[in-house]
Amino acid sequence: MEKKHFLYKLYPPRPTFHLDQNEDERKVMQQHMEYWKELTNKKNAIIYGPVFDHKGVYGMAVIEVNDERQADEIAKSDPALLSKMCSYRLIPMQLGMIR
Repeated sequence: MEKKHFLYKLYPPRPTFHLDQNEDERKVMQQHMEYWKELTNKKNAIIYGPVFDHKGVYGMAVIEVNDERQADEIAKSDPALLSKMCSYRLIPMQLGMIR
């Protein structure tokens, strides 16, 4: 079965979030980082990290899965979403080349 790919965009609760997280938010984001590290180790995440766009910082990941249902489950299991702190968008994509 051919793998499907999705761009996962994680939107913070406010524009200054990357600069002024409180202690509870930092704990959630640490869990978020561990979650995506585990997904990378399992080969479901190809790449992840913050994007410092001048219009606003957001998180991103490229997910490799069997189907959209699996991508949605991965996204909705992110601690940053489970905490209801962040929002997200999952966008189908076609993978070009990987180094």
